[in-house]
Amino acid sequence: MFVNNTAFFGLLILSGANIAIEKLLLVIQKISYALPLTRGINAARAIVAGTPIEEIIPMMSIEIVIGVAYATLGFLLFRTFEHQAKKRGTLDVI
Repeated sequence: MFVNNTAFFGLLILSGANIAIEKLLLVIQKISYALPLTRGINAARAIVAGTPIEEIIPMMSIEIVIGVAYATLGFLLFRTFEHQAKKRGTLDVI
């Protein structure tokens, strides 16, 4: 739970949900745009503000690409860790 909460709150801060990305350091801003959620939050804010859908589609397209990349990376890492655990016999070790 500690790791989960730390990751959750880190994403909230870095994605622009709680703190405007423009107020973060330049290096952290670049990290923010590589994370999932950032463009989705910006798109949701734009929809509420009445922005035309043509301006929102590019943001969501990039967000979908980033999401697929993260899902693929997560799947590959899970498979690798599962394979290593089976190989070492540590699948059920806590």
